[in-house]
Amino acid sequence: MADLSALWERLHREYATDRQRPPREGTPPRGSVLVLAPHPDDETFGLGGTLALHARQGDRVEVLYLTDGGHGDPDGHWSRAELVALRQQEAQAAVAILGGQVAGFWEYPDSYPTVSQEALDDLSGRLAAFVDDRAPATVYFPWPGESHQDHWAAGIATVRAARRLRGARPRLRAYEVWSPFLADEVIDVSGVYDVKLRAAAAYQSQLRYKDYFPIIQGLNAYRALFLRGGGKYAEAFLETGAP
Repeated sequence: MADLSALWERLHREYATDRQRPPREGTPPRGSVLVLAPHPDDETFGLGGTLALHARQGDRVEVLYLTDGGHGDPDGHWSRAELVALRQQEAQAAVAILGGQVAGFWEYPDSYPTVSQEALDDLSGRLAAFVDDRAPATVYFPWPGESHQDHWAAGIATVRAARRLRGARPRLRAYEVWSPFLADEVIDVSGVYDVKLRAAAAYQSQLRYKDYFPIIQGLNAYRALFLRGGGKYAEAFLETGAP
């Protein structure tokens, strides 16, 4: 009974809010975009359709990769250096298909930001300086409820970075990759879904280990439940506003 009581209190604390409502249907906000991707592929799997729509409406789209993705080859088909170089090539190809460009590869080792609070603070300070320099209109980042530790760390570091910005005041929008959230907004990406899938296909090093296509399509098809016009695929976001 004690365990059930604790569970009830947690559910009440996390979900008894005024946010229990269907997400609104929206369109990509206008202006330049910076995507913070924990690994090469998260930008495409998470919000590739929205990025393609941004590019189509003339927005500058840049993607910054935080870790080197060096843990993405558990069977050891490549050396670590070969894998890092390959994943960067895949990212360049995927982002080009989406209509954007790579802003940088910071090459932190996978899991680095999770090793200590000091590591998280280091990452957040560097992110704040980068965003101030780039001054994007919108920053997309993984939401801090992601179940992957690197995704979680990227989300937490971004939230901390937002408090350290000196001049930039971007719109902050969280996206999902592995872990769905209670969305504020969904965007119909049906018209560019072929672009998203072509970009995802660039990540052959990761697709050799898992067929991500039904996973991606399943989540995006579910999100289409909230579209009014009958679209087949949607991507979801948390609109956190300006810092």
